[in-house]
Amino acid sequence: MDMTQKRKKALSVDDQLAEHLREAETHLIGAVNLFAHEKKLDRRVGYLTRLVRSQETVTALHREELVRMRGPQRRPRGLKGVKRG
Repeated sequence: MDMTQKRKKALSVDDQLAEHLREAETHLIGAVNLFAHEKKLDRRVGYLTRLVRSQETVTALHREELVRMRGPQRRPRGLKGVKRG
């Protein structure tokens, strides 16, 4: 058993889901970026739009999973009632 397998065994199911979503997000961002290359990919109409929507959906799921695991971010206590400007 290599280190990667040991690490995955040690992760909870929640952590594994977050890791899969992170990897999916990374791969989809890379796929979207391929359309920005000088050698444009030739795909049918709507392909890039669907790919971008998929990437945005996975990013939102990943963010939601992280918030669920870590809890919502709160404002620092000292800023409540501070007037700006």
